[in-house]
Amino acid sequence: MQRLWISGIGWDEIPAKPICDIWVQFKLELPRLSQISLPRFIFAEKLQRCQLLGFCDASEKGYACAVYLRIELPNDTVKSSLIIAKSRVAPLKTVSLPRLELLGAALLAELLKFIIDLLSKLISINEVLAFTDSQVVLAWLSSSPHKWKTFVANRVSQVQETIPTVPWYHISSGENPVDCASRGLTPSNLINHPLWFQGPPWILLPRAEWDLVPMDGSNLGKSVALSEQKTCTFAVTLDPNPLDCLVTKFSSILKIQHIIGYVLRFTSNTKAKSRDHWGVLTEIENQNALRILIRHVQSCSFSDVISQLRTQALIPKPFRKLAVFLDADGCLRVGGRLKHSDLSFDAKHPYLLPRNHRLTHLLIENMHRKHLHVGLNTVHYLLRQQFWILSARRAIQKVLSQCVKCFRVKPKTFTPLMGDLPSFRICQLKCFSQVALDYAGPLKITMGRHRGAKVMKAYVCIFVCCTTKAIHIELVSDLTSDAFIAAFRRFVARRGKCTNIFSDCGTNFVGARNQLEKLSQFASESLQIRWHQ
Repeated sequence: MQRLWISGIGWDEIPAKPICDIWVQFKLELPRLSQISLPRFIFAEKLQRCQLLGFCDASEKGYACAVYLRIELPNDTVKSSLIIAKSRVAPLKTVSLPRLELLGAALLAELLKFIIDLLSKLISINEVLAFTDSQVVLAWLSSSPHKWKTFVANRVSQVQETIPTVPWYHISSGENPVDCASRGLTPSNLINHPLWFQGPPWILLPRAEWDLVPMDGSNLGKSVALSEQKTCTFAVTLDPNPLDCLVTKFSSILKIQHIIGYVLRFTSNTKAKSRDHWGVLTEIENQNALRILIRHVQSCSFSDVISQLRTQALIPKPFRKLAVFLDADGCLRVGGRLKHSDLSFDAKHPYLLPRNHRLTHLLIENMHRKHLHVGLNTVHYLLRQQFWILSARRAIQKVLSQCVKCFRVKPKTFTPLMGDLPSFRICQLKCFSQVALDYAGPLKITMGRHRGAKVMKAYVCIFVCCTTKAIHIELVSDLTSDAFIAAFRRFVARRGKCTNIFSDCGTNFVGARNQLEKLSQFASESLQIRWHQ
């Protein structure tokens, strides 16, 4: 099943011939398993001694373990029976054979503990022994887990905690019965296999005749015991490039340009045996120094692309979209369709720079300070006149976010918390039961559609529900109290009676409130309207 999974075939596909041959052989021999008979009763009435012997083994296919019950009867009769076994396939991830053997030992420890807990309620077990054919595993189990790496230490600790009193012994591979399970047997080979069903031949001999060597890490050799403990690593330290040291040491690209420029001038004067021109660096010298820096950074970050361009090989697709090429100085530049424009050569074909390099950050920071801390878009535009930075906006945003001056002049505004809403805005469910009102205008209206109709000024009275913010609009002819009361009556007839009115202290509102208070003296309390100004 694991080989089918590894092959990656579909449900309706036919597996490879080796897998089909194994399956056909297994299917033909499967009926022969009916010839195997196992005794139901493995104990005896007169037991003199009872022992449990556990064996484990591993191969590239898997790891397994088995437990045998050895019973000593009167007249020096010995009986051995297989009582339980378990096997597992090797993991898909490649694991060394000693580690697979250790996995088998851990599986055996769990199986022995299960059998001991189960049989201790039925019989008295005099002795429990564990066997493996791996000396490396014996060396691991005989030492403290802290000496080993995590994988080995965890399994060793598991075995030592599960069966702390069970001694471990070495057994040859030819006598290990679990070798049948770890490597696999066909049904025809399993039927009459005495090693699997009864254990090794010496298990039927008296206990005194067993040639067992107890587990001792000192007897297994230091080379085996420490095979996975120590790892030697040789580190070679190369001298750093002087240009990398300059970029790392200084935080100003101008200072780095000046240092390189003076070194180039000194070299040139030495070759020409001249002592002139020790003044301020010219613009050409600064550009030459910057070009040397850019060429070095490109050789470190885009070495594969440069070598592919020189050998005329196919470059990666992201760089093909940029149409990169090498100029006369060996620097990577971005191509494009602006070859015949009037722009400068640097603007038409800018230098290609990586996003996360220190030199890129210094160039962005210098452009940001030089132009008085301009924003992201402006810095991006200015840099594009000479440089093409991969993921430029991300790189610029990262540098600008670290500018202390920009942070200080753009503090985050503080928005105070809003106060609690008054009770009349949240305690009513009926629309327009709590009303706020005011006037808007004046507006010009005509009193008819006929010729010469008179144009008059009018106002709009706006009623706002304090709970739902619904709006009701009424047209009012003037600013008198009577006109407002007429508009208010139309509002009540349309929206129903309101209990509270909120307004400013306009004279028309004050007059209307006085009239409503006089009318409320003759109305019941449920019909009264409270006016708040």
